[in-house]
Amino acid sequence: MNSRVGKEEEHILDRLSAGLSQEEIQRVVAGALKSLDQAGVDRLFKRVGPETGAALRRALDAGHSKERPTPGRAKLKEEWQQAWELNT
Repeated sequence: MNSRVGKEEEHILDRLSAGLSQEEIQRVVAGALKSLDQAGVDRLFKRVGPETGAALRRALDAGHSKERPTPGRAKLKEEWQQAWELNT
């Protein structure tokens, strides 16, 4: 688990993974984000840190645009790692 994720968040994610499908978890996250007022969004950006916050802001600001938001550093690293594992 990512070191930026605290123990409380890790336990929440474990319980969600045990009880919900990945699709359901994605819907829960999207619903939670849509339920936040601006103060809640600002608190979330602060909680997740500057890099994740910036990537999340780009994703949320993209709205209904057909263009995909620019991925953050962690997403790029994840994609490179997956590509590397496929080629080894």
